[in-house]
Amino acid sequence: MIGNKNSSAEKMEVLLRDKGYSIEIIFGTEGTCEKAEEIKPDIILMDVFLDDKSVETLVEDFRKLPAFEYIPI
Repeated sequence: MIGNKNSSAEKMEVLLRDKGYSIEIIFGTEGTCEKAEEIKPDIILMDVFLDDKSVETLVEDFRKLPAFEYIPI
């Protein structure tokens, strides 16, 4: 999950963990793709409003990497 420091990411984390999901939160967009490559997520959730990069640009960054070509975002 990608979000801002003041986002609802932590609330979503609690809700999803209660449902049995394993969650990793990446705050901010700096180095996001590299961090996600280490985590190897099955799905990527993100805030619609990010502070330092648009969601569209971040999705494009992910799609350029073969590891994320078919990962739902």
